[in-house]
Amino acid sequence: MSKLLQLVSMLLLPLEACAELPRPDEGRAPTRGAETSPVPRSRPLPSDSPVQLARSVHEKINAYRIAQGLESLELHESLNRLAQEHSAEMASHGVPLGHEGFGDRAQAIRKVFPYSRLAENVGYNWGMADPVADAVARWLRSPQHRDNVIGDFESTGVGVVRNERGEYYFTQIFLDVRD
Repeated sequence: MSKLLQLVSMLLLPLEACAELPRPDEGRAPTRGAETSPVPRSRPLPSDSPVQLARSVHEKINAYRIAQGLESLELHESLNRLAQEHSAEMASHGVPLGHEGFGDRAQAIRKVFPYSRLAENVGYNWGMADPVADAVARWLRSPQHRDNVIGDFESTGVGVVRNERGEYYFTQIFLDVRD
């Protein structure tokens, strides 16, 4: 294992701990709890454009951070592109839901940002009235994902893809460039 991957593994949450809903082809319906969301629910999104969906995730994450007395995260286009590419790979089933290729993303990010900490959340859902609010709420209910959301990070990138089957795939990268 390279030194970079070892460093990344030490700095990150256990990446295998991602929450996952069953895929529609597994014959199970997604869990729909009656819990109240810790993030603001929004009206149905005006479009499923990847940019609008990513912007909505960013807004909800920042609203939660601000409510917790934390600084908002700055959105970076280069991180958005990497997150979008990973979401697209998961949506096309080129890679499984998870963090496959995270080491490669970490190396690509290192070329642009000399980061001190890096983390990633991924998620998946389908059949939700507000897929973004559902994904963010699930991250906030998961201790490892929530730790990333409220972590000592300053920058982020978000990618969201809806595939032809109506499945939404989410990737959010968290970055801190401070020493």
